[in-house]
Amino acid sequence: KEEAVEEGGDAEGEDGAKSEVSAEEMDDRLWNAFMTCLKVRLKKSDLPVLFHEFFADYVMPCAPEDTLDVKRSSHKKLGQFLMAMAEKGLIKVEEVSPGVHQVLDLDRSHADYRAYEVDADARSRATKDQDAKGKVVERKPLVVELFGATQPVQPVFTALGHEKRKLFTKKEAAQVLWQYVKKEKLETESGTSVRLDDVLRRGLYKKNADTPPSVPKKNIVELFISKLSQFHEVNRDDFTEVRKGAVKPVQIVLEQRQGGRKHVTRISALESFAVNPDTLAKELQHMCAASTSVRPLEGKVGGMEIIIQGLVVRQAMDHLAEKYQVPRKYLQKVDKTKVKKKK
Repeated sequence: KEEAVEEGGDAEGEDGAKSEVSAEEMDDRLWNAFMTCLKVRLKKSDLPVLFHEFFADYVMPCAPEDTLDVKRSSHKKLGQFLMAMAEKGLIKVEEVSPGVHQVLDLDRSHADYRAYEVDADARSRATKDQDAKGKVVERKPLVVELFGATQPVQPVFTALGHEKRKLFTKKEAAQVLWQYVKKEKLETESGTSVRLDDVLRRGLYKKNADTPPSVPKKNIVELFISKLSQFHEVNRDDFTEVRKGAVKPVQIVLEQRQGGRKHVTRISALESFAVNPDTLAKELQHMCAASTSVRPLEGKVGGMEIIIQGLVVRQAMDHLAEKYQVPRKYLQKVDKTKVKKKK
């Protein structure tokens, strides 16, 4: 049964409270959380840190729960807010790749830093998940790609004492390979390649296939990883679950209705990142002033999709990336409005 969240419905609870917050008030909230972060939570040893990690792990914990929303501020986007803080001289930032920035340093001699006073409640929030030495207790990433041994490569893991069904990150799986290479003394004299013994030959290549005597180091890790089974772990708040297979991206599909006069945005696969579709639908309803609905996804048991009346692809992607910390590489945009013209 489709559960509708109608445009202009009751705005109760947190959603209602947020909808009444002015840009000026949200700017104040961001400023207070940011300054508390610099004065209490952020340590020099935590730097450098990517923008989204800085905001999620250092700024947001310094504000009352669920009270920060960059989109409702005058800055509109996280990057613009942090760039503004950099222009003030409070932090130093750099672009590490196109569109990806990180916080490099902070200036404790800045006049605003010296003048800002953190109240007791803010200090308590900022330090509640720190250890006795003031170090932030590391949170698990939202999604962790994991790998398990398949039958052909299991002997590599067994030779090193690893139990069957144990899962490894990509880095850990690579370390297993290098430990095996070292144990069996398979590195070539040049140090650039790995000689294939019977175990690696059977694990990395099909039966009766022509195999080289050695494989360059720069190639063998990816070859080894490609022979493993894929899993992934999802972590959100107190929820943790290991799932079989690769991570399935969130699909954000744009469609036309009524001969192109109207648009519909459909969002599915939110379960990949433990995002509650009902909660997200209400948030997007208020953010985009659009009618939304949540219904079971056809052809998938347990799958749900959100349907939004209107073109809100960008807003949905930004919200999922900034509030729910879904990596943008897992946000898949599908535009079904572009129809190829017949020649």
